[in-house]
Amino acid sequence: MRPVIIFAGTTEGRKLSEYLAVRKVPVTACVATEYGETLLTETEYLKVHAGRMDEAAMGQFFEEQKTELVVDATHPYAAVVSENVAAACKKAGVEYLRLIRESSTSETEDAVLVDSVDEAVNFLKETEGNILATTGSKELFKYTVIPNYESRVFARVLSTAEVASACEKLGFVGRNLICMQGPFSVEMNLAMLREYKISYLVTKESGIAGGYPQKCEAAAMAGVGLVVQNTLMVRITQSASTILIAMLLNSLVGIVIFVTMLLLRQGVAGFQELALSVKWWTLIPGLLGSFFVFASISGYQNVGAATTIAVLVASQLVGGLIMDLVRAHGVPVRALIGPLCGAVMLVVGAWLVARRQF
Repeated sequence: MRPVIIFAGTTEGRKLSEYLAVRKVPVTACVATEYGETLLTETEYLKVHAGRMDEAAMGQFFEEQKTELVVDATHPYAAVVSENVAAACKKAGVEYLRLIRESSTSETEDAVLVDSVDEAVNFLKETEGNILATTGSKELFKYTVIPNYESRVFARVLSTAEVASACEKLGFVGRNLICMQGPFSVEMNLAMLREYKISYLVTKESGIAGGYPQKCEAAAMAGVGLVVQNTLMVRITQSASTILIAMLLNSLVGIVIFVTMLLLRQGVAGFQELALSVKWWTLIPGLLGSFFVFASISGYQNVGAATTIAVLVASQLVGGLIMDLVRAHGVPVRALIGPLCGAVMLVVGAWLVARRQF
């Protein structure tokens, strides 16, 4: 029997690997780090592959393993990895299944909801008190812009030598570096919040298996502020293997609305007129719109809403100004000073928002 390949970057992935192996189904569990390798015990039916792979390496690995089924059980926020797995499966003609972590129903009415770690940091810069960061080591460097972060921010990360060394280089040492494997119980979270006198707990909405409900409950018991990275568009991109699905969902909403409106107002005649009105240049606005939707979704997921909106608005207005200047033949230079100054201010404003220098 050909092995099932499982990208087991989560608790669910590890449990599924062990479940299948116990039932004598050959499984190759792929983990990114040596630490992830220690969480799985190899057996006759369970083999573990440790190490990060890009799309090309995944395709080659699928071919070597002669697999017919790949299960993507990576973390909900590992969107890039999921896209690579899905793309590699498509090229190799291998069936792809996405295991999506069950979402939590914990209350977040009093939480500060942000689109990214960048926005969480931007909020925390204006606060006082200690911070427990549980958003992972990859984006820990972003917390270094918080005033007195060396003493204020306590980083809870995985207990690997590689991760610990990277965190130490950023200035997280001693009591401020907590290397432990989760998920954690309410009691453990509560003990940490009280021990380190935490005022704000920063987390991702990582679902039930990721210990998110326990974090929320512990924060409520300790009277700690909760800062949660969780937005609707980010959720959509996490529930699919590629950002293109999120774009299609976004576009379908508009198509359904406008088709319904046209049908109600003009009936079948409206669609006949639509068909006669199609020219190649009439498709350009749609292409530009799709580009900005793609840029918006990618931006929200990677750099946050504030930076994304600032850059998109500034770029569109500057582009519009350039088009107006090209068409404005014979306009005195003095008349252009105002618009040019406005364009410069827009660019500077976008840069300030992106840099969070305000």
